[in-house]
Amino acid sequence: MPAHQMQFYPPEWTVRGLPGHYYRTFSAALIFDARMQLGLNQKQFAELVGVPPSVINRLENGRRDPNSGTLLSILYRAGFFVEAKVIRNYLIR
Repeated sequence: MPAHQMQFYPPEWTVRGLPGHYYRTFSAALIFDARMQLGLNQKQFAELVGVPPSVINRLENGRRDPNSGTLLSILYRAGFFVEAKVIRNYLIR
């Protein structure tokens, strides 16, 4: 993963320390993590959130990157909330 993409991950993670699924998009990682926390396969997760299994497969594999509304909707229907912070980076001027 290029170093500039590491800005989207927690600072304690390194390229070598990332699980394989984090080499995909950030959205894919969030959806994958939500599904894993619930212990569901893709078909079960798709039924839970009301989308076809093929959509979950494409999202998790980074072949489709959802807009923020779609991502939040899927995660909300799965029982998750997304918490975000905007923190100023004082190293960049």
